[in-house]
Amino acid sequence: MTRLTLRLSGLALAGLSFLAMTGMGCNKSDKPRSVTGVVKYNGKELPGGSITFMGGADGKTSTTTLIDTDGKYTMPNAPLGEVKISVVGPTRSSDASASAKPPVVLPQKYSDPTKSGLTYTVPEGASTKDIDLQ
Repeated sequence: MTRLTLRLSGLALAGLSFLAMTGMGCNKSDKPRSVTGVVKYNGKELPGGSITFMGGADGKTSTTTLIDTDGKYTMPNAPLGEVKISVVGPTRSSDASASAKPPVVLPQKYSDPTKSGLTYTVPEGASTKDIDLQ
């Protein structure tokens, strides 16, 4: 190998070492994070619907998941950091007839994350956020 090739190889290795030591090239938001919890309305588990977390570095990243019939949810890959939350109740009861009404009707404000007043700071790893709507 020539001196020039060795010198270029050394510079490339030094550059990669620098990136590894400073964490450049690694996105902290790629670390696993999930949020689980129970959504209640007036003290009772919400029997279905969906929940959305909106946040992230751009403030516009959103993740939505379903709420089960016991009010429980699991939000995999929630945006890291401060999020605004919206909740939409079940759209109809388990009776699929056209005249069936939703079992719960939530106030409209909860369907908009900018108006719901619901927030949470999502940490790295697993966490729990229970929500009690009034």
